[in-house]
Amino acid sequence: MRIFIALLIFCTAMPLCSARTPSTRLLPASEEVQSIAKQYVDSLAKSTPPELVDQARADFIWSFLEGFTNSEGAVGSSKDAVSKGFEAGQKYRHKNPGMLAHTMTGFGYTAIDVKGTWQTGPELSGFAPGKQRNAIWWLSILGNSPAAKSDISPEHCPRPNIAGFLSPAGRYGHMGGFTHEVFVYEMNCGG
Repeated sequence: MRIFIALLIFCTAMPLCSARTPSTRLLPASEEVQSIAKQYVDSLAKSTPPELVDQARADFIWSFLEGFTNSEGAVGSSKDAVSKGFEAGQKYRHKNPGMLAHTMTGFGYTAIDVKGTWQTGPELSGFAPGKQRNAIWWLSILGNSPAAKSDISPEHCPRPNIAGFLSPAGRYGHMGGFTHEVFVYEMNCGG
């Protein structure tokens, strides 16, 4: 038992013990995104331990999605994989606007078109689809989209029709309190 406790204390203090399992899970991604991530990983120093390479790949792909869905702005991380992934996602989106649906599908998102209730507030950006008031998705506006350029707000349009991409089940939004995220491409108040 003492050996187990000593090992636990030692591994907690040593970064390489905790680095064996990436803290960021690897997202599914299209072949194109996987190829871009491979190019980044291949650029890492050959002396980089495999478990850190796996973490860098996961961080890069997650950040690629963030950059791809946020076409403006920058990431505030000094971590190389995060900043490079974010920049690569933005660049890919700008160069390949016709690949939006394909890329989002590659990340496991599903195209949707649904009417529901839009709710905002402190640390809340929610959308309840249809009559499912108990199912609230974290709502994000897709950067450089018609929805991002519109002036629709929940005060003027509490029950919009949205078209966009619904995430696989997981933890999204403020403190991971939502089981899905929807990236809205178009939003309208009609009918």
